[in-house]
Amino acid sequence: MTALRAFLAALAAMLATFTIPAAGLAQEHLEPIAEPDKGLGGYSALLRTAFDDAYADSAILNGTIIPSFTVEKSVALHERRGRYRIEVLAPQEHLWRYILAGMYGNGSVRRVDIPPDEAEKARQQEIREIMRGLPRDPRDVPLRRCSRRISGETAQLLMRAWQSGLVDIRPFEKGEITAIIMDGTSYEFWAADAEGSKRGSIYAPTYGKSDRLAKLLRSMAEFCERRGKESTVAQLASAV
Repeated sequence: MTALRAFLAALAAMLATFTIPAAGLAQEHLEPIAEPDKGLGGYSALLRTAFDDAYADSAILNGTIIPSFTVEKSVALHERRGRYRIEVLAPQEHLWRYILAGMYGNGSVRRVDIPPDEAEKARQQEIREIMRGLPRDPRDVPLRRCSRRISGETAQLLMRAWQSGLVDIRPFEKGEITAIIMDGTSYEFWAADAEGSKRGSIYAPTYGKSDRLAKLLRSMAEFCERRGKESTVAQLASAV
């Protein structure tokens, strides 16, 4: 099995393990982000560290787009001297690879198609292949950046949208699960105000407020990357 095939196979297995309970939800609210030592909380913590600039003093709000099989992306609204801009950060390597290597390291993911006496050798080989080309420290992975000015009016709409989305953060109940989705995109949202900061997440939204927030976040990235219009961002923000 090639390194890429091994990586994708293990990633698919982990997604099936961790995301089924949170998929296809009645998505009118966000859920809490796991602590670093629970579930996939370590992944969120890694992204928080890698995208540190998205939490700078100038940052008012941000969101993280976390696809299943492509690189993650941070989208933030910054304010300096009354001027607003959207900034997007995207690593040149898939940061999930660090988490996957750690799972091989602690034995939570392992090959099942090899004899037991070859398991340790295979485990070390998988870790080397997953980490090939990656810096030891995730903070050293180069980031692609874009930055684009946005009007104060649109910025106010974004702030109201985030406030609306982050006002209701709670775990999902069993009755809210309506379907099973094997893979999809996760979204994390963060905002700071005088009372502190709030964070919430959603997995593969398909309707409701969380879906509108996800579409808004994607439109912000597209605007910054000059693939979208500010008017679209404003329209989607108004609809949240």
